[in-house]
Amino acid sequence: MIAVTNLAGVTSKACAGRHMEKDALDSRADSASASSKLDKARTEGSSKERGLDIDFSVTTDELSRARDIAPEDTRIFSRNQIIEGQLDREVLEQRLTATTEKKGATHSLTGVNMELAAIERRKAELRLKRAEKGLSAMRVIAPHDGILVFPM
Repeated sequence: MIAVTNLAGVTSKACAGRHMEKDALDSRADSASASSKLDKARTEGSSKERGLDIDFSVTTDELSRARDIAPEDTRIFSRNQIIEGQLDREVLEQRLTATTEKKGATHSLTGVNMELAAIERRKAELRLKRAEKGLSAMRVIAPHDGILVFPM
């Protein structure tokens, strides 16, 4: 005679196994998403910094030209031209300062975004490890091939 075991426990373990497999798949997808966010933050940050570097170099060139050809001789230039030249140089100096500050802020913001994406990726990896550990704990490995029969 053969005994029939309680199948309710087997069913609940099978459901839990499917749930853990789903968690593992979700965690893999979350990890991939976080990695792409990290790459995106890195790319956007470097792109913005390159743009600010270009702005800085262009503004530096414009400022050096404005200083070289600045209308300062009152015998040659009108009072308005001299004042406009001074204002142009002041505006260019302020633009240099603003660009430098923007670059620092952009660098900080990029670092923060990259750290957030890295934290998100680590969280997903931890969830994946937990799900894989749970799946491996539920896995039953027989010592050899065959059919298990419980004699009565």
